[in-house]
Amino acid sequence: MRPLLALLLLAPGAVLAGPRDALPAYARCFYDQEVLQYCGLWNSTLAGGAELACAEARAASGLDEEAARQARVAAAVAFDDEWQNRSNSGKRLWCLSEGRAAALAFYDRALQERFKEPAGLAPETRPADDP
Repeated sequence: MRPLLALLLLAPGAVLAGPRDALPAYARCFYDQEVLQYCGLWNSTLAGGAELACAEARAASGLDEEAARQARVAAAVAFDDEWQNRSNSGKRLWCLSEGRAAALAFYDRALQERFKEPAGLAPETRPADDP
């Protein structure tokens, strides 16, 4: 069996994993923003969700300003490398995979913030279908 074919058959996840998967959460947040902008999906709702998600990822990682800057640079470099790798012919699949996943995650975060339960809401005021 040819070595490359054997590698593809034995480790498809490692071969198919993109640069996004290797980034820490805070950097992935900025990588996802780059993908969304490239795909033409960026809007104010996504921006709000991304801002919240990135702030939470940074706080969870405990990054100082310099480490956060380095993570943003790493995200930009990873995006540029993947853009060069995919070129225009791979745009559609990239937007359908990573772009779609990023958009859904940022929309979800924006909706969680918009419709969060007010502090101090009494249990008897919750809708019947709410646990």
